[in-house]
Amino acid sequence: MVDILNDQEHKIINALINNTRSTQRDISRSSGLSLGLTNIIIKRLIKKGFLKIKKLNRKKILYHLTPQAMLQKSIRTYNYIERSIKDVMEIKKKIQVSVLKNLNSKHRSVFIVGDNEIAEIAKWALSELKLENIKIYYKKDNHTKQDSFALIINCENKNIKKKNYVNIFEML
Repeated sequence: MVDILNDQEHKIINALINNTRSTQRDISRSSGLSLGLTNIIIKRLIKKGFLKIKKLNRKKILYHLTPQAMLQKSIRTYNYIERSIKDVMEIKKKIQVSVLKNLNSKHRSVFIVGDNEIAEIAKWALSELKLENIKIYYKKDNHTKQDSFALIINCENKNIKKKNYVNIFEML
């Protein structure tokens, strides 16, 4: 049976990936854990086989991450990437559904108004819809034409008529 690292153990592993010659005080600072807890977790990691130590002298210790520790780090990274991709795909689908629901025949253009990651996902989502006779504009400001439909991303200005836009953050 493979041991799984908890969040605190991952913090220690991450600190050691950056510097294997760190003192426990350095590891404590970079991981955000107390010095006492850092000591306990390091001992636990050694016992579990995720960490080996080599004493350089009376006061200096060199920490070695085992292949088992690197495997756990890789699994955690893979799971994070997988969850992130799933979340992005769900956001993209919600954007597409919302646009198709709110877009009508009088609209000749769609404005993606915003400048962040959600705006990029909206741009991607709309490009996949292949809307006929509809132009898609990517704008940082929020001034749109009367015959347009605006997909607002993080909008501060409420001058756009409510019936002509969808605020993505309200939708998600």
